[in-house]
Amino acid sequence: MQPQFQNFAMMRVLAATTVIFSHSYLIADGNEKAEPFVRLLGETNILGIYGVFVFFFISGFLVTRSAASSSSVVSFAVKRVLRIYPALIVCCLLSAGILGSIFTSVALSDYWSWLLPLRYTVKTAMLPFTGWQVPTVSFPSFGPHTLNEGMNGSLWTISQELYAYLIVAILLFLGWLNFRVIAGIAAVLALVGVAIHFTGSANLPSQIAEFVIVVPYFFAGSLVYFVRERWGLSGRLAIAICILILLSGFTGYFMLGFLLAAYPVLWFATTDKIQLPALEKVGDISYGLYLYGWPLLQATRVILGDYSTPLLLFLVAWPTTAVLGYLSWHLLEKRALALAPTLSARLSQGGKAFRRGRTPEVP
Repeated sequence: MQPQFQNFAMMRVLAATTVIFSHSYLIADGNEKAEPFVRLLGETNILGIYGVFVFFFISGFLVTRSAASSSSVVSFAVKRVLRIYPALIVCCLLSAGILGSIFTSVALSDYWSWLLPLRYTVKTAMLPFTGWQVPTVSFPSFGPHTLNEGMNGSLWTISQELYAYLIVAILLFLGWLNFRVIAGIAAVLALVGVAIHFTGSANLPSQIAEFVIVVPYFFAGSLVYFVRERWGLSGRLAIAICILILLSGFTGYFMLGFLLAAYPVLWFATTDKIQLPALEKVGDISYGLYLYGWPLLQATRVILGDYSTPLLLFLVAWPTTAVLGYLSWHLLEKRALALAPTLSARLSQGGKAFRRGRTPEVP
């Protein structure tokens, strides 16, 4: 039986919270110039992007662990689909259905007869990076025009997460999910990331640029999983790496140096020497926090109007987002994941029957 690491839940909640915190500056001011990490480390260094990196470290570790213990590729794929899609689909339906109905520029009867909420949900489920805008929906004017149309600016990372899952599934299918292959992938992605950091990504398609921004952090987490399985993780080495990363901040390369943070982050997540508060009763609300953060910030900005400041926006929106995250986990995500063993078994049986040339019996 695999060990259950208590710290992961709280760390993911904190990571999701940093994303909401940074987005509160973007949505309140129309830019992130006043965000504390930007003022400290320079442009693009928002606190939320480091929260995303931590998410990907953790995801790389846990997803690789899940794949390594899965009985088949089908079992692995089912767990991943059930983890991502039910909550994503419901979030899209609620966002487009409720907020879209309030802020659409067309008659409500037209908005629904044109099936705009459903079309937005289907399109976003198929291609999560397209979940930025619901046609005809625009929030009251503030900042850049593109932000007014932003229904959910957080969904771009879900596409990258799915690409990483696909790579892991292929490796699992080929029997290549091992330390050497993952180390090679992590090294190549890190080198590509460094090259693009110095040459710029302006000429790259957005999906490739976004892939290079975050997926290396997933495979850094995946690599640490294998390192831990082989040699364990050292607290002293974790501290030494943290010092090295802090020093990189003085050279202007903090974001590049942060790739090394996979080791200390995952040491902290898996150690029994330091225990963060357990969230067993609360549940894993981090995904819900991430999904609903942006739409709730948009709605809160409208409610607060001229009183909106980044900090007030964050303090008002976060509790409501946490409640939605709690409901999403207990009413949807947890129940969907509980279906994984049964669904995996049925799909596997159906696949075997198909290969034998007969139709599986339907109970």
